[in-house]
Amino acid sequence: MFGSSFPVYEPEKTVAEMAVGARLVKSISNMPMDWIQDFSPNKPRTVLFTSGDDTEAKKRVIELINSTGLVAIDLGSLRAGGALHEVGAPLSGVELHFVRRLR
Repeated sequence: MFGSSFPVYEPEKTVAEMAVGARLVKSISNMPMDWIQDFSPNKPRTVLFTSGDDTEAKKRVIELINSTGLVAIDLGSLRAGGALHEVGAPLSGVELHFVRRLR
């Protein structure tokens, strides 16, 4: 996908075609489960990336993620944002911890 001559694989598009009418949001797709084993209040706040074209559906997923003590970061649309956190992409499998918002 990133600079290759192979056809672009868009799993979100495939899922959308199979689930006509569904409100598709991509998140929590490639996070190792050991990152979320600690449910204590003192655990690091792991960042999860989220993308989608349905603003309301994406907002609900972000609220759900944030309510668990994790932190959702909105990367935008399925095509642009989703490409950044699919398996093998630059943000795939990157362990980030939220410290604070600067603005």
